[in-house]
Amino acid sequence: MIPRWKEARELFEALIDLDIEAQDARLDELRSTDPELAGIVQDLISMDLAANGEPGDTAPAGRAAEGSSERRIVGRFYLRHRIATGRLSSVWAAARNDGAFEQEVAIKL
Repeated sequence: MIPRWKEARELFEALIDLDIEAQDARLDELRSTDPELAGIVQDLISMDLAANGEPGDTAPAGRAAEGSSERRIVGRFYLRHRIATGRLSSVWAAARNDGAFEQEVAIKL
């Protein structure tokens, strides 16, 4: 069992349905006061995203290895926030990432 499981689980449940900006802001706050707990919660979020079929790269769950302002990327789009979750997939609000033009879409993963 993970040390501090109850505390980590409560934070995970509070953060998992927030959009990425809100998640990152809360994790940044937590890193400044309790880096160990922030790391556990970040790992739980990453595992949840991996289990839901999120694309990955060298960092967990498609997040950049450094800097919380980086976003999860799918092709030319960055994932903004989860809209819905079903048994086999999740639907995410996403925005065009390449600067060619502005476009918002829903992506099912």
